[in-house]
Amino acid sequence: RIAGIYGIKGWLKVISYTRPKDKILTYSPWIISHEDVLSEVRVTGSGKTDKTLRVALEGITDRDIA
Repeated sequence: RIAGIYGIKGWLKVISYTRPKDKILTYSPWIISHEDVLSEVRVTGSGKTDKTLRVALEGITDRDIA
């Protein structure tokens, strides 16, 4: 689940339900649904905190696009 935007470069906060939670980073491509439209995206960068993952997606370079 996308939980919000992280930073000015358009990274996203993601809550993962996989175990371990960073296992989702091995999946490619990701299929994201937004307003009933499915899009295929690829993760180009990642980081993590205790509760969320942070990911950069291909083609998203600033928070306005995210």
